[in-house]
Amino acid sequence: MTGSFGATEEPTIDLSSDKSWDSASMRAVYDQVDWSATALGAKEKWPSLLRLLVDLCLDSEFPVQISWGPHLLVLYNDAYIPLLGAEKHPWALGRPASEVGPPPWPASEEHLREVMQTGRAYHSEDQPLIIDRHGYPEEGHFTFSLIAVRDADGTIVGLFNTITETTQHILYERRLQVLRRLGSMSITADDSLPSTCRAAVEVIGKNRKSVPFAAVFLRDLQGQGPRRTAGYGFDESAAAGCELVEFLPSTGPVLDTMEHGGTELVSGLRKQYPGVFAPGPLGSLTPDQAFVLPVVMLGDRKPIGVLILGVNPYWRPDEAYTAFTAMAARQLGVMITDAVSYQNERKRQQALEELDRARTEFFQNVTHELRAPLTMLLTPLQDILDEPGVVLPAAARDTVETSVRAGDRLQRVVDALLDISRAASVALIPHREDIDLVSVTVDVVEGFRPATEGRLNLRVEMPNDPLRAYVDRIMWTTIVSNLVSNALKFTPDGEVAVILSGDESHVVLTIADTGVGIPHDEQAEIFERFRRGRASDQHPGSGIGLALVADMASAHAGTVEVDSKPGAGSRFVVRLPRYNGLQAGVALADSAAASDGEDAGNRPRLLIIEDEPDLRSYLTRLFAKDGYAVEAVGDAENAHAWLEKNADNPPDMVISDVLLPRQSGLDLLALIRQDERMARLPVVVLTALADVESAVQAFAAGADDFVAKPFNSAELLARVRAHFQMNQLRDLAIGEAQTTVGQLRHALQSNRTTGTAVGMVMTRYELDAQQAFQVLARISQQSNRKLSEIAEELVRTGELPGVPSWPISSSGS
Repeated sequence: MTGSFGATEEPTIDLSSDKSWDSASMRAVYDQVDWSATALGAKEKWPSLLRLLVDLCLDSEFPVQISWGPHLLVLYNDAYIPLLGAEKHPWALGRPASEVGPPPWPASEEHLREVMQTGRAYHSEDQPLIIDRHGYPEEGHFTFSLIAVRDADGTIVGLFNTITETTQHILYERRLQVLRRLGSMSITADDSLPSTCRAAVEVIGKNRKSVPFAAVFLRDLQGQGPRRTAGYGFDESAAAGCELVEFLPSTGPVLDTMEHGGTELVSGLRKQYPGVFAPGPLGSLTPDQAFVLPVVMLGDRKPIGVLILGVNPYWRPDEAYTAFTAMAARQLGVMITDAVSYQNERKRQQALEELDRARTEFFQNVTHELRAPLTMLLTPLQDILDEPGVVLPAAARDTVETSVRAGDRLQRVVDALLDISRAASVALIPHREDIDLVSVTVDVVEGFRPATEGRLNLRVEMPNDPLRAYVDRIMWTTIVSNLVSNALKFTPDGEVAVILSGDESHVVLTIADTGVGIPHDEQAEIFERFRRGRASDQHPGSGIGLALVADMASAHAGTVEVDSKPGAGSRFVVRLPRYNGLQAGVALADSAAASDGEDAGNRPRLLIIEDEPDLRSYLTRLFAKDGYAVEAVGDAENAHAWLEKNADNPPDMVISDVLLPRQSGLDLLALIRQDERMARLPVVVLTALADVESAVQAFAAGADDFVAKPFNSAELLARVRAHFQMNQLRDLAIGEAQTTVGQLRHALQSNRTTGTAVGMVMTRYELDAQQAFQVLARISQQSNRKLSEIAEELVRTGELPGVPSWPISSSGS
């Protein structure tokens, strides 16, 4: 390399500052520079390698920068000028990097020196830069590769920096992410339109680089003007003086858009509203422009609201930016439409639930009110019959006995109605205990034997050994009693068989008779309340016995089935889980491993958090004996780690001490309630602080129950068992309620996804809505896939599925 590296004079050249340079004009610039006044020396004395690199640099359409020699003398092409800064061109040509500073884009002088010394290339992608190439500060993103230049003997003599602009890609992905998030939002989590708007604005606000401020106004359905329901990026105390973000605008673009529709771009915000809008994350500039867009519900022409989207102060609105804001407003309109539909459906469901609750309450009140007069009616009559000194005429005694039998029948109906109402209010909760079903069943059946003598055969088949199971004793006797009574009622002669059997997992009760049977078309309805078959017309009854059997079997997570033929008898089969998750005689150590390799998969899983080892071991043994698969840990951190690991298959219950080392049990409870996968997980809190304030704190944090130490073990077992069973029933009820609106929600989600996909195609390929939809339709036809599947894949991946180079023209064909 020739030339000296001492002090230099500025290159002199007569260039117009607003000229658009090309490679030919840049060669003219290089020809006119007095290179002898620079450290590079006269151009004709440059090394051949440097002249070759300069030729390559000037021919490139991409920004290229050369750093030559130990002082990193700067050379570049026309495309590099905006990155350098127009005010430094052509002065920077041939000057050391340290003088051109700040360091030449996009590598720092430190990186330049490192590559010069080591020869290792330096590569960086999507580097941000605020540049001035169109007369205003502009956001740009660039990828560059800085490589060492070696002469013939391998000496590093310079650097070659090739730069590619990625601005449009970064901006597209950033905006696309907003539209994706809006399209995937669930409207079922919000209970009002303002909360839906706040959730949407929160999503938009996560990308303040593209949207430095935003606000949403909704039309007041009572006829008043629009009100701001959500917003960010502005000074609330100064908002009253700004028509774009004031709470209740009385004039200006918000009212105009609400009344007439149409999109408006408002400019001059910096001058007109100084101090209102905050700078965005890109720099100190505050927004100067904003889009005012109508928000329209599907199927409605009049806007229901207005969306204000601030414009990035380091970018000017172009077609892509405008399309992005239009899609955001459209997506908000879809969300509001979905929210209104869902909320209307939910209100209808709540009204039905309230009606059902009122009906249940009515039955409960009526049955309770009937008990007192029935007692006053039956007790004196029975006293008359039992009084030794009272001798009644035969006709009178027959009348009294008939009245007692009628009263007893009415008493059974009242009791059954009360059980039915308890089942309807999800209060039919089995109080399970370990009982021998053989002895209990025999006792019930033998009570009917006097009524069968001389009429039919009552056959009982029981296991030789006790058959133990965890069931509610009263409910089991009710099931057996109702089925046997029903069989005897409809079997005038022949046989009624009561058969009990069981295996490791279930018990099976079979009641078979040779009676009149049930027509096939009535069998599907006999377990419905107050439903009585045609054969029942000859026999008194309320039509709730079999319904109660079904409810009680269901309360045990069991089933009841019927198989019957008219004239050939009926066969009822009740199948209940033998333990229903509550196995007896299972003891677990602190490791909570099932003993003897027994499979714990069918038992409810319980997580215990207690820092005192002896109490932790006791609780583990106590609940393991009651049939739980127990995991026990000593602190909240290990408990949270275990819950995170098992978040997709959480335990059925959690018992946690409050006073734990480091994090408290209430801190852990807060984390559980914030995780939607475990939000409904029952949590029972144990604490030595038995005061009211501690209880209030526990329930406020989301605890399902509060148990003070020292506690009664039987009470604790009962409470945990009750919460476990209530949670099962609650999940069942929630599942049934969600099924009611499931198809609606699926349709709404599909609609939002398709709308988002159309917007993505519009934005990327600059098509209108109809053309974008035609593109998706073509891909659907060609790939033989549903349009909704194509839309879902596009929203999820950001790419059109199918052929990667799918041809798209501006005509949409």
